[in-house]
Amino acid sequence: MAILFIGKRFYTNRDAFNESYGRIYQLPWWWAHENVPTRLWMVDYHGRKNMYKRDGDLQVISTPVRNLAVLWRYLREVWRRNRFKTVPDIVIASGDCYIGLMAYRLARQLGASFFFDVYDKYDEFGAYRQVVGFDPFRFLLTRADACFFASNLLMDDLGANV
Repeated sequence: MAILFIGKRFYTNRDAFNESYGRIYQLPWWWAHENVPTRLWMVDYHGRKNMYKRDGDLQVISTPVRNLAVLWRYLREVWRRNRFKTVPDIVIASGDCYIGLMAYRLARQLGASFFFDVYDKYDEFGAYRQVVGFDPFRFLLTRADACFFASNLLMDDLGANV
């Protein structure tokens, strides 16, 4: 089993890449530490440079949105499948619904399972509400092969609506 974890680089006013901060960094790090082939791709809404590092067995990539690096990384993931016949078995999205939608689409293109990591009630933020009759949060919750939640309270709160 191989995992591609796609998450937000900056969240809760912290830099997950430089600080090895939060669940977006720590979940993939622990899986890699336990010998599960895992790559972490961070989407950077603020920076302008691609960044790479290796932390033990974890390969970490940060790509900015501003210079289309996210698009190139997405295309590279698809190209890897065609070129090397290597794809992750699971694509996990964490960070926001836009990252979730991209990860969902990538997982479907690669023939991988899609997991949605929910660490907040995204539907309470204006940017994540329905867009022209489309609710990305509900779409991801109902289309994910599996969801995991930051707490039982959050899961219970969303469970009635999922």
